[in-house]
Amino acid sequence: MAKPKYNGYKIAPDTLKEVAKLGYTPKINRILRFAEFLKRKYNISTKLEIELRKDVGAFNGGLYIDNKIIIYENIKLPTLLHELRHWIQFNTRISKELHTYELREIDARMWSSSILCKVYPEEFKKENYKFY
Repeated sequence: MAKPKYNGYKIAPDTLKEVAKLGYTPKINRILRFAEFLKRKYNISTKLEIELRKDVGAFNGGLYIDNKIIIYENIKLPTLLHELRHWIQFNTRISKELHTYELREIDARMWSSSILCKVYPEEFKKENYKFY
C-alpha cells in the first residue's frame, strides 16, 4: 500500500502567511491571534476557548472538546493545526460531510499536514512519521 500524500489540500495563501507567523512552537498570544483569523476566515460564530496546561499531557500535546482546545506547554504546530481543524469541522458546514470520527481525523491530518509541508517542509519531513 502506498504511503498517503499529505500535501493534497489547497491552502489559501493568507492562511499560509498567518501560519508562518505562528512559529513551529507557537506561544499562546500568537495562537489566539491565529484562532481569530480562522474565526473570520471560516465565518465561525462560536468562541474558541484555549486552555493552556503546564503538564506534558496524555494527548500528544493537545485535545479538542466542545469548542475548547486544551494545549500543553511547548505544543508543536502540527498538533495545534490538527486541533484547530477539529474546531473548524464542528463549526462549519464541513461537519455534514465528515460524519464519522475517522473521516474527521483523516481530514484534520490532511489539512494540517498540507499546511505544514508548505510552511515548514523540513520539519514536515522529520515529523511525518511521528505525527501520523
